[in-house]
Amino acid sequence: MKTDKITVMLNKNQERLNLHWRITAKGNLFEVNGLWYDESFLEQMFPKYELCKYMSKGENPDSKSLK
Repeated sequence: MKTDKITVMLNKNQERLNLHWRITAKGNLFEVNGLWYDESFLEQMFPKYELCKYMSKGENPDSKSLK
């Protein structure tokens, strides 16, 4: 996911890093609200966030021309 707010990016990526994991013979599981999910659902439930500075203003605007 892309966002232009650094606090959103940091908080969402921190949630993803703080998951509780269980390693089993069948695969890895992570816990959300007391329920265990297969790691194939990780991207759907906790996508990685990246920062896009000019997402809401277009592509790399020239700050001198904006008045």
